[in-house]
Amino acid sequence: MDSLDDDPATVLSPPLSPATRAKSARLRGVDWAAFVEPAMWLAAAGLILIATTISFGDWNRLKTIRAAAAAAAPTAASDAMWTESEIDKQRLVPYILANDPDVLAALSPSAGAAALAMARAALNRKLEMLCAGTTAGVIFVLEANGKSIAASNWNTKDSFVGVDYSFRPYYRLARQNGADEYFADGVVSHRPGLFISHRIMSGGKFVGVVVVKVQFDALEARWSQLNSQVLVAQRYGIVLVTDVPDWRFQTLTKLPPDVRDRVRQSGQYGNAPLTSLVCIPIGGGAVQLNGVDEVPIKAAIPTTDWTLFLMLPIGPALAMATQMADGMALLVTALLIGAALVLRGWIKSYTAIAAHNEEIRRQAVTDPLTQLPNRRAFAANLDRYWRSCARSRTPLAAAMIDVDHFKAYNDFYGHQAGDECLRLIAQVLRETATRPDDMAARYGGEEFVLLLPGTDIAGALVVVEALRQRLRRLGIGHVTSPNGAIVTVSVGLASVVPSDESGAAVLIAKADKALYQAKNAGRDEAVCAS
Repeated sequence: MDSLDDDPATVLSPPLSPATRAKSARLRGVDWAAFVEPAMWLAAAGLILIATTISFGDWNRLKTIRAAAAAAAPTAASDAMWTESEIDKQRLVPYILANDPDVLAALSPSAGAAALAMARAALNRKLEMLCAGTTAGVIFVLEANGKSIAASNWNTKDSFVGVDYSFRPYYRLARQNGADEYFADGVVSHRPGLFISHRIMSGGKFVGVVVVKVQFDALEARWSQLNSQVLVAQRYGIVLVTDVPDWRFQTLTKLPPDVRDRVRQSGQYGNAPLTSLVCIPIGGGAVQLNGVDEVPIKAAIPTTDWTLFLMLPIGPALAMATQMADGMALLVTALLIGAALVLRGWIKSYTAIAAHNEEIRRQAVTDPLTQLPNRRAFAANLDRYWRSCARSRTPLAAAMIDVDHFKAYNDFYGHQAGDECLRLIAQVLRETATRPDDMAARYGGEEFVLLLPGTDIAGALVVVEALRQRLRRLGIGHVTSPNGAIVTVSVGLASVVPSDESGAAVLIAKADKALYQAKNAGRDEAVCAS
């Protein structure tokens, strides 16, 4: 081509100004290859920072879940032990009643019809009184053919008297093996419970079965006060006890068809469809249960094949973890525009999470109703006090305190009044345990405990009598109590000089034994362990 006008580009583009032509010449003179390696390093650094941010978010999420689970694990273990204790204290009832003269009289084949009717009427009243004094739901006696001849609920519309329970496994297996435990839905009351049964023998001959039905209403009501849901499932994952009624008799996993069909045919859980809860894993051990992000904390319930699950809501904690991850993302961006702003945001997020974790730790050792130290905190302090008093060879005293006739109080005034009563008693305990090392704690249910280091039995009795008098002056009304129409307490006292050869359990056992003596002596008194 002889001239610029002959270049096809000059035909397709407008003419360039002199300044534009000069800039284009400079750009054509740049060595672009020199920028390739720095650009690659910058891109690699950016990818590393992005990956680091994502990894930090995942790590922080996992850390938050694990921290929450670790903080809640003692609570789950405590609830499992509490559940087991509720069952265990009912196991003695059928064993004792199996040898009770009144029970044997009501089952005597040699008695005449009139005498037998009188014996069974008397047994009805006895079982009614016994049930009122325990946390049992119903106590009833079956004759040899499996028909109920007496029950604590004999005078109610849902009376078990006259009902044939021979089809129930707890009857058949108790007859065959001597004893049995069986959880099922009630065929009369349609209320679920654990049936604990024991064989009755007379003159070497099988004459019947005594059964205690354990209902967990109080336990479920206690769980409903927590900031998390609780459920107890048997070995196949069928939910038996829970503070969420809609979860009962649903399953944690899909049942094998043969198991599902066998359970349905047995009628053990009534007409429950045995559908599965909607439980979706979301990573780190957390799940989304019926649309709520939760961490299941498992604890085996001793002497049963049950497992307790404390479903800890993790949504707020995960939101906070996400905020921290967002703070890290801001840090990555701010590294390019200034680190100071990001550092401030990170410190703020970190401080918030530290405060949140500290609150979780505090809740793990504090009873939510009374704000006293809980049983876990008491156990830790008991061991520490024991070792300290053993080194100094000074006495350590413990007082086991039980609110008299508290079930009757709850039944008459309602559970809200019962909670307020426990809070008032907790305040009296705080006012009584005035020394720096004195410790008052909620032991469980209506039981409290005082730990008095450096105190012999005489000094401990002075403290306890001051407690009882202060409570009497408070005058909390209790019209159903036979002890003066006010709330009173029974106290078991013990004091020992700890040694390395024995453990702190000796002290608690002595105090607990003294407490039972106080209760058996009519309550509203303090008994010192011998």
